Amino acid sequence: MKKRTLGIITYAVVVATTIICATSCTSTVTKHNIATADSIVNVNPKAALAFIDSVTGSGDLSRASKMKFALLKAKARNKLYLPADTAMLETLAEYYDNHGTANDRMLTQYIIGCSYIDRNDAPRALQSFQDAIEMADTTDTECDYGTLSRIYSQMSNILNDEMSFTYALEAGKKSIRYALAAKDTFNAISGYSYLTASYYFTQPDSVLSVNLKAAEMYKEHGYIQDAAATYGIPIFLLIEKGKLKEAKPYMDLYETYSGIYDSKTKTTKKGHEIYYYVKGMYYVLTHNLDSAEYFARKELRTTSDFDNRQGAAKCLYMIYKKKRQTDSIIKYAEMWNAATDSAYANMSTTHLQQMRAKYDYSQSERIAERNAAEATRMKLLAAIFVLALVLSLFFILFIMQKRKKDAAIAKQLNAKNALYLLLLDKKEKELREAQNAKQVNEILIKEKVAEVKNLQDKLSELHGLSIETDIDRDKNIHEAAITYHLHELASSGCKAKQSDIDELQKLFETNMQHFIAALNKYNRLNKTETTICCLVKLNFIPSEIGCLLNISPQNLTNIRKRLNKKIFGVDGGAKDLDYKVRKLLPND
Repeated sequence: MKKRTLGIITYAVVVATTIICATSCTSTVTKHNIATADSIVNVNPKAALAFIDSVTGSGDLSRASKMKFALLKAKARNKLYLPADTAMLETLAEYYDNHGTANDRMLTQYIIGCSYIDRNDAPRALQSFQDAIEMADTTDTECDYGTLSRIYSQMSNILNDEMSFTYALEAGKKSIRYALAAKDTFNAISGYSYLTASYYFTQPDSVLSVNLKAAEMYKEHGYIQDAAATYGIPIFLLIEKGKLKEAKPYMDLYETYSGIYDSKTKTTKKGHEIYYYVKGMYYVLTHNLDSAEYFARKELRTTSDFDNRQGAAKCLYMIYKKKRQTDSIIKYAEMWNAATDSAYANMSTTHLQQMRAKYDYSQSERIAERNAAEATRMKLLAAIFVLALVLSLFFILFIMQKRKKDAAIAKQLNAKNALYLLLLDKKEKELREAQNAKQVNEILIKEKVAEVKNLQDKLSELHGLSIETDIDRDKNIHEAAITYHLHELASSGCKAKQSDIDELQKLFETNMQHFIAALNKYNRLNKTETTICCLVKLNFIPSEIGCLLNISPQNLTNIRKRLNKKIFGVDGGAKDLDYKVRKLLPND
């Protein structure tokens, strides 16, 4: 009996030992496979997918191992830009909420955030990225800084798209910091070059130095092609500033080494068509107008993007302005203006869509969900405080953005006023020619009268008061070169030089002595006041006058009110002065 009992015990020990050894061996193999998949997913995600499918086919895996392989598979699919398995992502989020490491939780939320980007849901993407950051443990020596760097990089891109440039700049800098911590030199340098958009709207004077520094860093580490590609923005900025000698060496490097521009076929890669505008403006400024026109028209043919069409129209406008071909100047000025309006409308529509998305998935709903889970009064109060702070910051950013938009609108109004006046001059000239020639064709005369009236109505809308057609006005004043030059300065948002103001006043003193005498009949006006009255006489709108003389809207309104008393001896508003100066004072 004892022998039989001893035999049973011995058999049980052998079986148990066999099971433990087998389990241990299986666990070791699984850990090795997980480590292998994790090591190749970053360098060859396609191979990683094939490997994961091969080792998970048997199904003899623990739940923890299955979840780990599923997470690595989701990471590989994300790197290959394949559609996300939303059901699996929800399973991973639920599992790693209470299991796994801080790196696993961070990676899960990062992939979920990327899936929201694919669905154009920026608010949810930002929330997932913020959750991923909160799950990261930067005190752990095993922290996955590479993933953390990519999270901040994605956040920076979204914030740039939403025009939150200050926050985008902060996120971009953190992306660089963690890329360096991960010893990922290439992504650190790339992140530095991607700061350009944020610097352009927050610290524009730093854009050029940031790009050139990024290029030097690329070259130091042997990334010649990437360094050459980085010169695209410095070239654009230097051309815009007219610094052609500084731009030319960078253009040569860009065209030779970046792989973006083919000098033989004179073509760029898709998405880089703005370089045609850069080439066109370079040739405009170097007076090679045939080459300039070639690149401007090529830009029009190869892209329908609003910004590219705006650049091409501007380039063609500059070309025909140098050629002094009035009809073409008007044509491309109208095209430029239309492209600008379309770009602005597109930007406004995009912004409204983003605001609507934020409304549909508000911060208060997310806070309510978290408070329901955590069920603590103190955390609710803390969340409300954070919400108030975010709303305050958002309000400040909204005000800042509104001011930028208002300035852009004023610039557009200036350009429209100049364009309408140019068109008005042409139509009035055509009308005079028709009337002076005593043409019998009354239909033509009526058409010209209607066109003049239409432009007068548009100008009246811009000026805020009725402007009647006056085909007998002094053309030496309204069609003078300085008049067109001042309209062009205002439409570009530039202040007039003192030499321009002196030329304007000399024009009036030569051609409109009675007008100048009437201004100073009762009280001697100072130079600024006289200039304001001359510009009003020429149908410049207040936003143009403020831009040219660098006077704020409110200050300009106050000056115009005071001029009513000085010139006409009565109190009145700013618009009253405009009407009286244009209609009551002599035209000589």
